[in-house]
Amino acid sequence: MVMDEYNKSRYTNLSLIKGLIILEQFCTAKTPLGISELSRMTGLHKSTVHRLVATLEECDWLRRTDTDKFKIAIKPIVLGRQAGEQMASLNVAHTFIRELRDQLQETVVLSMLVDGEVVCIDKATAHRSLACSSEIGKVYPCYAGATGFSVLLGMNESEAYTFLQNQERRKFTDKTVTDLDTLMKMYRKGRTDGYVIISGHKDIGITGTAMPLWFPAEQAYGSVGVLTPDFRYTEDVRQKTIAALQETLEKLRVVLAPGLSET
Repeated sequence: MVMDEYNKSRYTNLSLIKGLIILEQFCTAKTPLGISELSRMTGLHKSTVHRLVATLEECDWLRRTDTDKFKIAIKPIVLGRQAGEQMASLNVAHTFIRELRDQLQETVVLSMLVDGEVVCIDKATAHRSLACSSEIGKVYPCYAGATGFSVLLGMNESEAYTFLQNQERRKFTDKTVTDLDTLMKMYRKGRTDGYVIISGHKDIGITGTAMPLWFPAEQAYGSVGVLTPDFRYTEDVRQKTIAALQETLEKLRVVLAPGLSET
């Protein structure tokens, strides 16, 4: 990213942002980077890059090579390992959603509520093509589509109502429900059933079957959803999908919160 892409609000520390922009360049770099290269890549003046790189070197974030270029030092590596350990449970979760994908031969999406927005944090794509809006890292609405809506099922009714009330609800398709009372009726049914089945509210021609999932480490609501083309979603497929989802959720809860599922 270059500096112009950032929102320069009055609460933003520009020097810190510039330093992080410099560090980002090393994510994809296969060889050490020099001051001129970093200046060209970030759009920052050479003198600014030189000053920030010197600071990052002093703090053990960057290391100087024999050719006076720079590479990642030990500190980011240590932090990366710690982050990897914290995400180990999600790495295992990926195995389970791939198994679910292979079992059902349909696309499976793992979602989490992050800063008030539902984010796709993992996805196992079916070998059969499926045109859907769920992609890793993408934000999507909690009120439209099963994978987003099922996140609400982990909340109590008051929390879900407040959350929906504060959402800007717009129509994505002719089927999208935006009325708060209707959404709360869907929520109550979903809480009773333990899952939601929603067709065409976000993506035309796709039926989503999803169940809520709690992430204890992140203290965050989430969900696991299976996306199926409408023409394949028979009653037999519905029953198999629900059963397979329930089994996968049980496995995930054990991984994400060892011991809690047994109490």
